[in-house]
Amino acid sequence: MTTNVWRVSEVAERPILDARAVALRPRGSGGVAGALRRRVPARARPYLRYALARGKAAFGVDHFPGRGALDQRVLAHLGGKRGGVFIEAGAYDGVDQSNTWHLERRLGWHGLLVEPIPEMAALCRRFRRAPVEACALGSFAQEGSVLRLRFGGLMTTAEGATPRRLHGGSVTTHAEQGAAAAGRTGYDFEAPIVALSTLIERHALGPVDLLSLDVEGLEESVLGGLNLARHRVDHILIETTNPKLVATILGDRYALVARLANHDYLFRRQDGGTHDA
Repeated sequence: MTTNVWRVSEVAERPILDARAVALRPRGSGGVAGALRRRVPARARPYLRYALARGKAAFGVDHFPGRGALDQRVLAHLGGKRGGVFIEAGAYDGVDQSNTWHLERRLGWHGLLVEPIPEMAALCRRFRRAPVEACALGSFAQEGSVLRLRFGGLMTTAEGATPRRLHGGSVTTHAEQGAAAAGRTGYDFEAPIVALSTLIERHALGPVDLLSLDVEGLEESVLGGLNLARHRVDHILIETTNPKLVATILGDRYALVARLANHDYLFRRQDGGTHDA
C-alpha cells in the first residue's frame, strides 16, 4: 500500500538525536555506575542490577531499565494501560534493557519472556514473574530445527543474520563486541526454534498488547512465525535497520506510528489502539 510505505519513510527519517547520543556513549562509563561496572565481576552484574531495581521499588521509585528510556517512550504510546499482556523476545536477563519490566512490576501486566541463551533464561526465571521460554524464534518452516548462535551478551547473534544489520558487518564481530561490553567471552551454542504463534497458543495469551522484538537481524524469519490473522497483537516494537521490510511483512493491518530510537520502531494495529482489559 503506497500510503503505508510513504508513512514509513516519513517516520524513519526523523532524527532521534537523544537516542543516538545514548547509543554512542559507553554504557555505565562514568560516575557510580561506571565504578560498579568496573569492580563487580561480570557474572554478578545481573544480580546487582536486579537488587538495585528491587531497592528502588521498595522506596516507591519507578525503575525504567530500557535502553535510552525506550520503555518510557513505549509506555506513552500505550496510554499508561494497566493489566495488559506482553511478549518480550530477546529478554536477556529480564532486567537489563528490558522494555517490559516496568509494565510487569508497576502496572500489573503479564505475559511471556523469550530468551535463547540458557544462562540468561535461567536469570529471567529468577528475576521475573512471567513464564520464560528458552528458545529461538523463527518461521513456521523453521520450527523444530535448531539455530546456532554466538554469545555476545545483549548482542548475541544467530548464524544467518543479515551482515549489513550488524555492527562490524559479521556475526562474529557483532557478538564479540557485545561480549566484551559485558565483560564476557563469546561462545557458540544452539537453541531450538519455535514459531511465535505456537508460543502464544501454548501459553493461552489471547490478545497481546505489546510484542517487543530484539532479535539481532532475524526480524523477517521471526515475523514469519506469527499468524496475525489468528493472533491479535496491538503494538509491535521492533529493533531493525529496515523498517520498510517490516512494514511490508506486516502489511496494511499495521501502521508505523513512531521511531522511538535510532533503530527501534513502533507499529500499531490499524483497527484500534490497545484493546480493553
